[in-house]
Amino acid sequence: MKPNLVIGLGNPLMGDEGIGWHILDRLAADPRLPQDTELLWGSTDLLACAGQMEGRRRIVLIDAMLDPSHAGSVAVYSDRDGFPHLDEGQEHAHQLSAVQALRLLQSCSPGLRTVPVTLIAIAIDGASVTMELSPALSAGMPELLDRILRELAAE
Repeated sequence: MKPNLVIGLGNPLMGDEGIGWHILDRLAADPRLPQDTELLWGSTDLLACAGQMEGRRRIVLIDAMLDPSHAGSVAVYSDRDGFPHLDEGQEHAHQLSAVQALRLLQSCSPGLRTVPVTLIAIAIDGASVTMELSPALSAGMPELLDRILRELAAE
């Protein structure tokens, strides 16, 4: 079985929307990252990561979630609970949410159905054209990293 896989999602050119990339960058340099963990930047296309996802002991997805009233907060969802309410309201077919992309991959690859998946959603209040995180997310980065590392340690 392959090691755990952490996939950071988002576009780093869009400020807070690229939080997954910013977190992976910091995790790569963090000595607390478990040795049995690989990091992968998925950009904005989880479907392109399918080949790297198969055969993993566990997958952790890190993505931004638009929620201006709770910007900077972290929510952890598991596929065991079915990711309740996370893909409601999808209005078009040309872009899939991380949960919808995961469900599509699981339906096409039976081996992915048995791999536990955790989604760590970081609330943001919007996206803007910049490579910098907002002051709120920058200040909260140490706490975000601690929370993600605790999640990786919990199996």
